[in-house]
Order: sequence, then C-alpha cells, then structure tokens
Amino acid sequence: MMLYCKHLQIMVKEGFTLVKSRYFYQLLLIILLISIPPLLLWNIYATNSFVAQSTTLINEKNEHELNRTGYLMNRTINQIKEIAMSGLNVDIVGDPGDLSIVDRLNTMDKLSKLVASNEYLQSVYLYNALDGSMLASDYGIVFQLDRSGYRWIKQHIQNMAINKDLQMTNTRLNQTNNTYTVSLVLNINTIKQKHQYLIYNIDIEKLYNDFFSRLNVDSEIYHYYIVNRQGEVIFPLPPEASESYASDQPIQYVKPNPERYVSATRYQLPGLQWTLVGEVDTQALYQGVDAFKKRMYVLTIVIVVALAGLVFIGSRQLYKPIRYLTKRFKQGWQQEPADVRQADEFGFLHSTFDHMVDSYTELNQRLANSQSLLNRTQLYYLMKTRNQTADYKSIAKAFQLEGSFVVFVFKMNGADAEWSYDMLREDLEKRFAVSERCEMFSDEQECFAIIQLRETELNGLLVRILLLMDDEMLQRISISAGNVYQDLAQLHESYTEAKYAYQVGRMYDTEEHIYCFNKLPMDYHKPVMEELSMDALEHAVRQQQADDYAAMLNRLFRDDTGIMEYNTNFYMVLSMLRKMHDREEVSFLHEVNELIANNSIMNNVTLKSFFMDQFKLFAQDSKSAASEKDQYMKRIERYVEANYPGSFSLDDVSDEVGISKQYICQLIKQQYNITFIDYLNQYRIDQAKRFLESGPMKISEVYAKVGFNSYSYFSKVFKQYTGLVPSEYRELSMSRERTTS
Repeated sequence: MMLYCKHLQIMVKEGFTLVKSRYFYQLLLIILLISIPPLLLWNIYATNSFVAQSTTLINEKNEHELNRTGYLMNRTINQIKEIAMSGLNVDIVGDPGDLSIVDRLNTMDKLSKLVASNEYLQSVYLYNALDGSMLASDYGIVFQLDRSGYRWIKQHIQNMAINKDLQMTNTRLNQTNNTYTVSLVLNINTIKQKHQYLIYNIDIEKLYNDFFSRLNVDSEIYHYYIVNRQGEVIFPLPPEASESYASDQPIQYVKPNPERYVSATRYQLPGLQWTLVGEVDTQALYQGVDAFKKRMYVLTIVIVVALAGLVFIGSRQLYKPIRYLTKRFKQGWQQEPADVRQADEFGFLHSTFDHMVDSYTELNQRLANSQSLLNRTQLYYLMKTRNQTADYKSIAKAFQLEGSFVVFVFKMNGADAEWSYDMLREDLEKRFAVSERCEMFSDEQECFAIIQLRETELNGLLVRILLLMDDEMLQRISISAGNVYQDLAQLHESYTEAKYAYQVGRMYDTEEHIYCFNKLPMDYHKPVMEELSMDALEHAVRQQQADDYAAMLNRLFRDDTGIMEYNTNFYMVLSMLRKMHDREEVSFLHEVNELIANNSIMNNVTLKSFFMDQFKLFAQDSKSAASEKDQYMKRIERYVEANYPGSFSLDDVSDEVGISKQYICQLIKQQYNITFIDYLNQYRIDQAKRFLESGPMKISEVYAKVGFNSYSYFSKVFKQYTGLVPSEYRELSMSRERTTS
C-alpha cells in the first residue's frame, strides 16, 4: 500500500503540470460534453422509474378501493339473496289468475313487504307457468306476458326444473321506469302450488351508482364493471353495446388491450357469483410523459452522434497523458511480474486497478470481521459481568436490540463425549435462525442466548422454543430463562436470574428441564412449610431474634428431613430473603449461585451458616451500610484511577482505603460480579483503547503506559476483553474515524 501511495503522488504531481499544457482545455471541453448524454439517460431512467412507481401505487390504491367497495357490495347482495330465499316461507293461497280480489290484495301486500325490505329491490313478481298469469307488486295481475316488458320471463324459466332453484337473469332496460334491472328467479314449487316462481327485480343501476360513484372520478381513465361467472357484463355495458339491454342479449367481457397498457384488478362477489373488475388506462394517464420520453430519446441520439465525432478527433489528445503517466509509473514499479510490466498501458492500468480493488475489499472485510468480533466480545462481557461505564446505546444499536429481551441459559444434562457447548450453540443457531432474533454465545460451561421478544409476555416465546426442539434435544439439555427487560444495562441481571433458575429449579425437579425465574417448579406445588412458619421466620429476622431464627432453621433443615422437603424449604427461605433483602437482588443471587455450584447446600452446617450470615446483615442500618460501601467503592476506584500505570498490590489498596483485602474483593464482587484483578485489567484495557484511538502512540508505548510489564501479556489480556489484538483494534478505529470524517 505504501508503494501505491508513492506512485499515486507521482501521478498527481505529473497531472498538475498538464494544466499548463495547451491541450488540457481541449480535454476539459470534451469531458464536459461527454457528461451530457449520461445526464439525459439518467433523466429518461428517472422518468421511467417515476411511471413504474406511480403505476404500482395506482394499482395498489385501485385494488384497495375495489376490495373495500366489493366487500360492502357483497354484504348488500347477501342481504338481497337472503330476502329472495325467504320467499319460500311466504304463504301463497293459490294461482295468481284464480285468486279473489281480497287474496290478490293480501298477496300483493306480502310481495310489497319483500320489496320494502331492501332499497335496491324494485318489484317482486309471483308467476304461474301453467296458465301464464302473474301478480306484480307494482302493477297487479297480468295475464298476457307477450308484452315487451315481460316476454323474457317465459324464456328464462324453461331451464329451471329444480325446486328451490335460484337463478340470475341478464341485465335489461325496464321500460316502465326506464331503469336497468337484473332479476333473481326463485322456483317455489310445492305439492299444493305447482309451477310457481318468485321473481325479484334488482335496480342494478342504483346498486352500481351507490357503490361506485366515488370511484368513477375520471371515466376516461378509470372503468369499473360487474361481470358474472360466464364472463358476461352485468353492468354497465360499453356505449357501443347499449342496445343489447333492450334485447336482453349477454355481452362478453373483453380483457383490456395490452397495447393500451391497461391494468385490471378483480374482486369476487360470492353472493351471486359476480366479479368486480377495475381498469386503469395508464396510457391515457401518462400521455404527456410518453411524448416527453420520445423527445428525450431523439435528443440523446443526436447528441451522442455529435459527441462521437468530437471524441474521435480528440482521442489522441486524451490518450497522450495516459501513455505518459503509465510510462513513469512502470519505471518505479519493480515488484510486478515481467509480463505485467511489459504489457501495454491499458493492460498495466487494468491489472494495477484490480490489485488495488482486491486489497481494498480484503481490508474492508477484515475490518468488518474485527468490528463484529469486538461487538460480540463486549456483549459477552456485559452479560457475564456488570459494567457501569459501558456504552450500552452503541452496543444495542450494533446488534439492533430494540424493545424487550430475555437471557436463556442452555445446559447439557450430564457429560456427553460426542457433544460440546460450541456444537450445541451451532445447533441452536440453526433452529432459532428462522423465527427468532437472537445472539448466541457459548463457553466451556454453558450456552446462552439473548433473545428479543415480539411481545412482552414470555410464555409465547417459551412455546415457540419448545416447538423448535425435538424430544431428543429436550432430553439432552436443560433450559432456564431470566426476567424480561428493556434496558440493556440489565442484561447481566437477566443472565444471573437465568442461572439462579437453573440452579434452584433442578434441585426440585430434574425431569422437567425447563426453568423460568419468575415461575420455578416449586411455585406450582404447595410448599411443605406452612405459611404461619414463614411469617414467623420473617418476623424473627425483622425483630432480630437470633435464637428463634436459629431454632426455626434447625427445624427446617434437620438431618432426617427428606430431600424433597429439604429442597422446598431451602427455596422458600431463599424467596423470603430475596423479598426482604436491602441490597441489590442480583448480588444476593450471585452468592446463592456460588453456594449451589459448590454443592454446599446439602451440608447442614454450611447452609445454616449462610442463612445466619444473611440474618446478621439485617442487624446493620441498611442505609448507612450502603452509604459506607459506596464511600469505600469510590475510594477504591479513585486509587485505581490514579495508580493504574504503575505496579501495586491488593495490600497497597487495603492500606490506602483502610479495609481488609477480603472486604475489598467482596465489594468488587458485589458491585461488578468480577474479581479485583479482572476489575483492574478491565480498567487498564479501557485506557489502552483510548490511547489507541486518540493518537499516534506506538503499541509498545501503550502497554507500558497502562501498567503492563510485557507486550505478550498485554496482547493476551487485550484480546480476552475485546476479541482483537491491539494492532487490529487500532486499524479498526482508524477505519471508523476515516468513515466518519
């Protein structure tokens, strides 16, 4: 890369001398002219993109409006169909031609009620096919159906042989009120009344106008049709076919001409097996745009032809500086192979450019991998330890941790020679990749994951995780979950709670293999301890009655206590202490996890001693004790901040702060869940990162400035806390700085 920079500087210097040359201005003019066609082509491309995007938006809007209108129209059609089918329940006294005047009036009244039940029903006819008589709700008795207004009835019912059959007619022009009508014909043959039909006349024009009046904004661009299942137009017919209404002849719906660029959308109306068709004539919509594009194409061709002549004339001037610079470049280039050095100018520049691009791509890939490794290492330590100085916002942004999250811990049930936690992590990553957003980690002791929740409830996530596992996997591993949080600063709390759930849950139920911090297996069963005993134990703690407290512990954890009762009593006492604890709960959970991990809970003496230590903590004034610890922690932090570049021991810190070494370690453990050495190394690494980011200081100077005695140890610790060696971290930092600037 340094050799590239050297030759690049030579090329730049030689390029500046061209300004004084006579042909420089000629080249500048040619370059400016050459830039015109790309601008014109870009303009054409932008216009095409605009038309394509606009067409997509119009199609989506048209489809949305058509779906909404179709849904509302289908509801109305279903209501009309239900009214038509209700005609089967109408009590018909006899044939229309044989009815008395009173019976005719009563029957007409029943038919009028059917008409009044829906605004789109014009009239209802009762027709008898034997004598050809018909009773109309809007007219009265009709004996001769040869009139033009009723001739279609005889033709239509010839195909209706099935009782209770309901059929739809074609659209016709009603000569009585000059409206467009379609009819529903219902066969109502019964044993007493044979060959009778109810005919419901629907005002299709009113139905169409009511639902499509808002959609037909521009009739030249937007067209909407109602088509039946045979593909025949119900309404409205094209103007050239309007005479078919009078003849009652079906008109076939014709798909739009592709040359007109018409886009069509459809919506099914299952009530009457109709289809709504919406058309948009995009050619008419963008008529001016097409003319503009044609003019732009012609102008581009003319300019390209003219420029081709100019470029041909000035090509020798354009090639002259390239040949000169390439010659000078080859003179200083000794590391390239002979075949590359002996190539022509363009071949040499081509190979050089490819090499630079490959090097740049490789460098970017290395930087991206280093950044990813650094982010994962930081997230790992945030989960394992508590770090109050971490930049949680940038880490959350890097992993896109938004909303609620929870930590899951996966433990293998017993030793498995064929499996490791790294293999378990790879298997879980494949299972979770489809449905969950998570970050998976593993070490020698466990595998754990940070999973983002789609909702605040944990139960849904647990169900999905169980569905991802097969029976064999559920037998091989145990799963535990902490509480759900939204602040990444509480990541460590969720991890600690998940470990606590595993440690405590498996003591009670070793068959379940699924433990949640907020609902452990013991919570589902009635505890062995009576509530009165728990109240008495809590009362003894609050009143500092040491003898009573010790006596109750002896009763709860006797040598002859059964294992189930022993574990349940242990859990109930832990729950009581968690509720009463004045300190942060996570510190208490750490102590419990260590107690269980060391298998100390089955030792009566150790367990009772632990509970007595917790009892003694309540003897102190919680507020003053917390204030005193804060003061000690501040003095420890100030000492480390002032002396980290040099060498000092824990004894030096103890003498300065005025407390024992054991108490210092305890305070660090409670505050950060790490040892004092880890705390000191973490602080030194943070300072080393600042030096590597801020200035040109050499790495050999950095490690000595932050208190390390050797570079090898410094590099090992640095990689442990960041995932990168110092040189990789500096390279990544410089790349980020260049990108920002």
